[in-house]
Amino acid sequence: MEKNLIILIMLIILASHNPFAQENSDEKNILGEWVTNKKERVLEIYKENGKYYGRISKILNQESNDNSKVKQGMIILRDLVYEDGVFTDGEIYAAKRDSYFSAEIKMLERDRLELTVSAFMISRSVEWTRYKE
Repeated sequence: MEKNLIILIMLIILASHNPFAQENSDEKNILGEWVTNKKERVLEIYKENGKYYGRISKILNQESNDNSKVKQGMIILRDLVYEDGVFTDGEIYAAKRDSYFSAEIKMLERDRLELTVSAFMISRSVEWTRYKE
């Protein structure tokens, strides 16, 4: 009886620590639509071939100066990979500079993320929220 109980406990422990049991919740939570910090655009983040990308799904502020360079459907976030709780090694398009810069994303909560953009030795972080119509 004790032997069966020990075996059962070991099986439960092994099953609960299976790293392949399910995808990390951050990897699932980042998918979907996000409102940029200035509330000008909605970005749809999706996964393709193991990397994460973001395309403009809606433009909320048509009067923004940046919108002449950024169009609906344009991919402005590219090549992010998930490592150790952070989406890293990606790039984001900065319309004001007409250039791509290094990008990293951390999930703060299910409906909030922090985007850090780096250029040379300068970094800036902004917060995006999940889009709700």
